[in-house]
Amino acid sequence: MYCIGCDRISDELLCPSCDRQVQTGSYADLYDRRCPDCHLPILDSAYPCSWCTDGRIGWGGYEGLLARLLTLHKTRKDRRLVHYLAKLLVPMMNMIAPDLFIPVPASEGGCRQRGYDQMVLFSKELSRQMGIPSRPVLIQKKGAIVLLTRNMRIENKRIVLLDDIYTTGKTSSDCRKILKETWGIDPFVVTIAES
Repeated sequence: MYCIGCDRISDELLCPSCDRQVQTGSYADLYDRRCPDCHLPILDSAYPCSWCTDGRIGWGGYEGLLARLLTLHKTRKDRRLVHYLAKLLVPMMNMIAPDLFIPVPASEGGCRQRGYDQMVLFSKELSRQMGIPSRPVLIQKKGAIVLLTRNMRIENKRIVLLDDIYTTGKTSSDCRKILKETWGIDPFVVTIAES
């Protein structure tokens, strides 16, 4: 087997060197400051914490090897890669203590082209690793977010919307709006990377 980061022979998906490279790109490693309220990593205490103000956090920046892994995650259905990416978020999720994961849906075109929704796969794997349920209750149709079911009891639950990359925040914002209108909840947004 070969490391998908450097193509050297490796027993794991990533060799120890490439794994270290990904790990040191996490905000927890890059930022030495913590929010005084939630204790999650922040760049500078002069700026508001995105978790405390917006209910949103990313694991790391969309760059380097992490960006390459996320591109591969979107282009090939590799269970080892999904397992690796989900494992990155487990320590952060333990701090957040969610009751339910809801994946942010991929675009119709993306799903059709790939044959799968990468965030549904990711959400299921994170659910398996943590023992927390995952429900894909949203889809994208003609560029709009649509609810698949209203028959769920999720009031008073700590909901986390999972997405791979946070760019403008429009899709996650649309998802939050629908969940708030339907169930009166304001879910948190957790992404693997932020661009």
